[in-house]
Formats: sequence, C-alpha cells, structure tokens
Amino acid sequence: MWGDIMKKRSLGLILFTILIIASIMSAGCSGRAANESAPAETPPADYAAGEQKPAATMPAPTSSQTPDRKLIVMLSLDMRVDNIEKSMLDAEAMAAASGGYTRESYQNESSGQLTVMIPAGKADTFISSLRSLGKIINSNKKTEDVTDSYFDTQVRIKNLEAEIETMRNLLQKPGWKVSEILEIEREIRRLTDELESLKGYITNLDRQITYSEVRIRFEKSQISIDSASQDS
Repeated sequence: MWGDIMKKRSLGLILFTILIIASIMSAGCSGRAANESAPAETPPADYAAGEQKPAATMPAPTSSQTPDRKLIVMLSLDMRVDNIEKSMLDAEAMAAASGGYTRESYQNESSGQLTVMIPAGKADTFISSLRSLGKIINSNKKTEDVTDSYFDTQVRIKNLEAEIETMRNLLQKPGWKVSEILEIEREIRRLTDELESLKGYITNLDRQITYSEVRIRFEKSQISIDSASQDS
C-alpha cells in the first residue's frame, strides 16, 4: 500500500511540474504576441519634426548664371545749328571725350552729316551734350536684342572647333587611303571656313554691342539763313 501511495505522489509531482512549466511558457508566448500586435510607439512631435528633412529644391539662379543681354543701340537725330562746320567739329570732340570715335563725316554748304560711335551706356549723355550746339528737332532710338543669336553662335563655334580637332586627329592614324585623306582634308577646310565666318560675325556683334552708333544730321537754323541773306 505504501508503495502505491508513493507512486501516486511521484506522479502528482510530475504533473504539477509540467503544469508549472506550461504556465510559464504560455505567459511568455502571450507577452510576445502582445508586443508584436501592439502598434509601434509614435515619436514625440518635436522629435518627428526634427527628423524631417526639407524637400530638395533647385538653387535660385544667380546673376552670374544669367547671360548678359546683348543689345545693339542705334540713334539718329536732326539738329539745327548756326554754324554747321563748327558744330560738326565740336560734336566730334565731344565723341572723343566720351571715349568714342568718328566713323563717317560729310558736309556741304547747307547741311552736314556725322556718324560717331559712342561707348554703350554713354549715348544718352552724349546726346544731352549736343544740345549746347543747337536745337534737336528730331530724334530716334532703335534697340535690337541679339542675345540668342550671340550665344547660339558661340556654341556653334565650340562645336566646329571640336569637329576640326577630331578630324585632324584622325589623319594622324595610319592606314588611310590617299583618296580618304584628301576627303578629310577637304572637310577640314570647309569647317574651317565656316568657323572663320562665325568668328567674324561674333566680332562684328561685339563691336556693335560695345559702341552705340549715333547719326547726326546738321542743317542751318532759320536765323542763320536770314542773317546770311541780309549780308548778301
């Protein structure tokens, strides 16, 4: 009988131990499941704001990135003066004093015409100084924007220079037939002629952009005409 009692106690202890282990494992699994199903904690507002990165934006273009406008300014005016010869000489002197030069001059007994080139930006000041010579009875100003043409031509010049350099490098490689060499040389000459023409065009634009053309037509004032008639 005692043996049976001991067997029952041992069996009960084993069952109790198994129940304890099962309870511990069940509690651990429940804790993990709760942690996995719970939503992730939202960071505080201040922290979230600090972690946000500003959207990438393109830098604002600076004045150095914006091409300068290429403007050609031409002015023409008619003046009545007492002495055409003296007025023309004075106008030439004024042009030289402003950094310009005389390009064309014509005079007869009753009128005269003078074309001067004035540094860009000084044309208006030069025109104002002419008022001391007589009366301006008519004036006109024309401005032409050649910015696009100017920079497009510069790009074409660079491309042509690169093409010519590439073809010259090709000639340095062996294995070309005589006919092929002659064909490459002809193409180089053609591209060179086009390049020189474009460079001349840019040079001409630079001159017109740097200096404003001012054409002045002089005629005698009525007072001067009447005085001459009385003298005669």
